[in-house]
Amino acid sequence: SMRRGAAYAASGTTLPDQSCESKLSQHIQQLAVCRMLSKEWLKVHISLDLVTNTALLQHKPYKDGDPHTTLWEGNEVAARLVLETGRVNVLLRCCVVARDELKQHVRQCLPPAPCLPQLAQAAPPHG
Repeated sequence: SMRRGAAYAASGTTLPDQSCESKLSQHIQQLAVCRMLSKEWLKVHISLDLVTNTALLQHKPYKDGDPHTTLWEGNEVAARLVLETGRVNVLLRCCVVARDELKQHVRQCLPPAPCLPQLAQAAPPHG
């Protein structure tokens, strides 16, 4: 937009390359929720890795020390595109699936926990 272009010009930064922004947008659109290490996940992981690395490279906590700078005034294209394309929920669901699968894996790998009724008998009574 014209306003965003003016913000870039005022900040002394250049506008992101449109072809790079277009490719990044395509990778963001390819994000999907799927089981970890499935064939689909391996494909999605490439896009997720690219989006994550781009966002980390573009991240600047505050432009010129101003904590009120918005994504649209800064140069954080990856974060802005994730919001504009409505993919935040997909990213959050990916995190939840990964967390749940990791918990399940840990439960399968660890020895069984002590019996809970035995622990309850050893605990002092409430009073």
